[in-house]
Order: sequence, then structure tokens, then C-alpha cells
Amino acid sequence: VAGGAEGDWSERPTPDGGAPARFQVASQSRWRSARTEGDAANRVVIATDPAADAAAGYDLTTLHAVQSANDWYFGWHVAADGGADYVLYLDLDHVEGSGGATDPLGNPVSATGAHLPEYVIVVEGGAAPVASNTWIYRWTGSAWATRQNLASLGGGLAFADGYLEIRVRGTDIGMED
Repeated sequence: VAGGAEGDWSERPTPDGGAPARFQVASQSRWRSARTEGDAANRVVIATDPAADAAAGYDLTTLHAVQSANDWYFGWHVAADGGADYVLYLDLDHVEGSGGATDPLGNPVSATGAHLPEYVIVVEGGAAPVASNTWIYRWTGSAWATRQNLASLGGGLAFADGYLEIRVRGTDIGMED
């Protein structure tokens, strides 16, 4: 998770110009045939980070991931107003040099060569995050493909009480199995 974050969660420079860092996660997800967007049962923690180690509004403390028969759900706690942009990098194959060394926004990816992302999800915060302002990018092997809109692809987004969850169809991020 990056963009608007600093410390261990950031893949991009911090708001105060600090050096970027990375936070890599590998975890078994919890599968259930059907899930509901925004349901608290989707909040299965796969990573944590101490609170108050970043500026207010940029301190991400949890990362959640689960899946249903067709969708993946990724969630994290955010600033109550959700005004920041967030970026989620997904490395699917762990093959040296197979993903983008920069993200689709032109920011360098701070990850080892075997963990460069093949997919990037950008959630534009604005007044409050919504699916129509969320974009999925796919690495083609040499460049980022034209972005696809989460809402247009049938995905969704839930945002309430400082928690953001995105629902992405597995086929849209190369994780249909």
C-alpha cells in the first residue's frame, strides 16, 4: 500500500519528501464462496504496522485480504476523511524483473526485482474514495497497459468510519484461481 503513506507502508516518497520504503506481504487468504462488500468478516489481517509511527492521516496500521468465488477484497484503515490517494501493488509471480520498476504514475517501485508488481490499483481519495475513481493497471511485460476503471469492471469500494475496502474481480488482477 502506498501513496499518502510513509514509513514501512510506503512505496512512494513521503509527503515531507522523505525516502521511500517498502512493505512486502505474503499471506494465505481466507476463501468463502460468497462475501458482501464492506462486511466486517472481510477484515482478515495479513499485515500490521505500529500506530503513531507516521504523520496523522498517513499512518496505515493494518492490511486485510480475503477472497470469494470470483472476487478479492483488500482493505485497510485510513484517515477518517479518506482524502489521500492510495496505491496497492500486486506481485503475482515472484519472478526476477517481471513487473514494473516504476508504477503507472511514474514513481519508482521500491521492491526487490523478484517482487515488482504486475498489477497496480490506484484509489484516488478526493472528498471520499469511490469505485469510479479507482483504477487498475496491468503490466504488459514492457509497459503499463491503459488503466481500467474498477466500477466499469464490476468491482466495488466501501468506505466508512476510516476503513477502505476494495472488491476486485479475480480475473481483472490475474488471480482468477
